[in-house]
Amino acid sequence: YFGTGNTIAMTKVKSPDAYCDRIRDLQTRPTEEAFDEIELIDGRTFERHVMPQWADGKHIGVVVNFRDVTEYKRFEDKMIFNHLVVENAGPMLWIEPMSGRVVYANKASCEHLGYSSDEILGATIADLNPGFTNEMSRGVIEKMRERGRPVTFETRSRCKDGTLLNLEITAYYARNEKRNVNIITFKDITEQKKAEAALRASEERSRGFAEVSSDWYWELDELGRFTFISDQIRRFSGLAPERYIGKTRLEMANRQWAPGQLESYEAGLASRQAFESEYSRQGVEGNTCWYNLRARPVFDAKGGFSGFRGSGTDVTERKKSEEGIRRAKELAEEATKLKSDFLANMSHEIRTPMNAIIGMSHLALKTELTPRQRDYISKVQSAGQHLLGVINDIL
Repeated sequence: YFGTGNTIAMTKVKSPDAYCDRIRDLQTRPTEEAFDEIELIDGRTFERHVMPQWADGKHIGVVVNFRDVTEYKRFEDKMIFNHLVVENAGPMLWIEPMSGRVVYANKASCEHLGYSSDEILGATIADLNPGFTNEMSRGVIEKMRERGRPVTFETRSRCKDGTLLNLEITAYYARNEKRNVNIITFKDITEQKKAEAALRASEERSRGFAEVSSDWYWELDELGRFTFISDQIRRFSGLAPERYIGKTRLEMANRQWAPGQLESYEAGLASRQAFESEYSRQGVEGNTCWYNLRARPVFDAKGGFSGFRGSGTDVTERKKSEEGIRRAKELAEEATKLKSDFLANMSHEIRTPMNAIIGMSHLALKTELTPRQRDYISKVQSAGQHLLGVINDIL
């Protein structure tokens, strides 16, 4: 027996000690049939088959056969590896081209659709997705064969519990000398579709607000160039929004900045912080218009500055109102001054003769007068003093 075992040199066995231990073990059980594998240092694998031999009911020895199973083992290992990869990959179905039925469904596809493997096997795509007709299926197959590469498209599928999923399908054609199969992988994009729909609704809502708002909205890049401006800008500048894209506000203002306005705006941009600025320019009708700009900085996901986003408001009427209030205040102050000057002059012009009347009547009362004259002069003095008191109260 050792002679048979030595047909493979001990130096070529990957594990000589284990090889010898196995031979000794087999020798202790010479009447038992045994199978095992032997790995060589060069990477080959041999299958050993030990067969007891009998004659007239007596055990007379063993026959040991060795068979090179290296390629078979490699193929087996490859198949096991491929199976593990496919079984643990994303959702995948294999479709038999002629019948259009599922011949394989991996674990992920069963979990996504809510079916067991037995329930999916043998089903058609129409069973899993009633909206996907045979015509649509044939169209996909034709595209795969024409292009010679995978075809990607979107569809909706209903799970076992009735839930509708939005799926992104990638289908491709695989074949060898024995078998043809359409392989379908899919990705659940239901949440992605919901997010896209919500984003579109939000953008549409914002666009609607921008269209009915009296303000206009704008965005600048990090260099102060317009990347977006709402259509409302037409009302204020007479220019289409497209004219602004890629240009700075200074370029679009045609050097109409009043003293200090440009400096205020550029200081706001340089600060990279929220700011508010006002400037004037010639309006569409040739009149001077005032605008208020409000802006806040925009940063990317990494915190890098990427520009500004803000709004503009026509504040011309407010400026006119402020100017009207200022002018009215000046007129009121001027009227008050005129009134004060008038009263001061009147006070002087009235008090002077009144003081003369009161003073002279006082002197006259100190002279010799008849009773009637004294009565007259006393009444003049009393009336003068009363009138002077009234004047003092008024003036």
